[in-house]
Amino acid sequence: GDAHQSASRAAAPVRTINHLQIRVKDPLKSYEFYMKLLGGHAIDTGGNGSTLTMMLGNSGQWVSFGKLREGSDAQPGTLDHAGIGIDLPKNPERLRQALKDAFPSANVRSPGKPGDSTYDRSIYLTDPEGFSIQLISMKDDGHLPTADVKPAVPRTQAQGFVRFRSLNHLSITTTDRERSRDFYMKLLGATVRDQNRGQINLTLPGANAWLSLLQSNPRSPVKPGNLHHLGVGIDYPSDIPGIDALRAKLKAAFPDSNVRSPGQPSPDLKNNYNRSIYVTDPDGVDLQLVTSTDDGWLNPGAGAGGNSPR
Repeated sequence: GDAHQSASRAAAPVRTINHLQIRVKDPLKSYEFYMKLLGGHAIDTGGNGSTLTMMLGNSGQWVSFGKLREGSDAQPGTLDHAGIGIDLPKNPERLRQALKDAFPSANVRSPGKPGDSTYDRSIYLTDPEGFSIQLISMKDDGHLPTADVKPAVPRTQAQGFVRFRSLNHLSITTTDRERSRDFYMKLLGATVRDQNRGQINLTLPGANAWLSLLQSNPRSPVKPGNLHHLGVGIDYPSDIPGIDALRAKLKAAFPDSNVRSPGQPSPDLKNNYNRSIYVTDPDGVDLQLVTSTDDGWLNPGAGAGGNSPR
């Protein structure tokens, strides 16, 4: 079909959302929050704990917390980059050159110089809004190039408050949804799952994940090209009493994390209120907890606040 064709023509077909690197005020505080909520273990720390990578659950997906440098004008709780797992060749020079040719304005580059261990580990490019993508081997396990001899935290595996299954989706803001859609279709082989007036949801074929392109609102604090929220796939309850109980337990366990569900309580299991629970991390990243099988369907008529009473 058409979807298969577009995926096969993709420059770097997506296999996983491999990792996220988040700018934070305090990597240890972030690590404690994510360990408590989602579980996993520390992989490495670097710079005496100013960078910390941790595996989420036992999923093979990881997150990196990088401490904001003094004087940096970047905001905490923003993504430095999203790591997209691909079948990365051992010597990716041909792919790097092909990407430069296909995406001349995307600042395609690799860190370091030829011969450095970082140079062939990944390829960075920037989407039309300035969102930074790192193409990396889908098997990359997050070890830091220069790790602390003695890690700042032990590499102890622990269960989380919920059972983490996957990074289910990324929701990013854009000033031009169609332009961003075309970029991700051409780069990763993404296909359109659903759209309404406010957003386009793209399936990332083969990755069991999706991407939401949200029309940016000039009044929103989230700037274009940044993470609006992170969709976290968990073992989500399958009935309303279970969902209500989980929401109440999360509120009690994470009193400072603005635990909430969108919209109003409803007897409809597919209503947005029952579909997900939001939890905010210490730096203001909104985590949307959903079932790990959520594929990005949109409620018909649920435009970006278009039809809701004022």
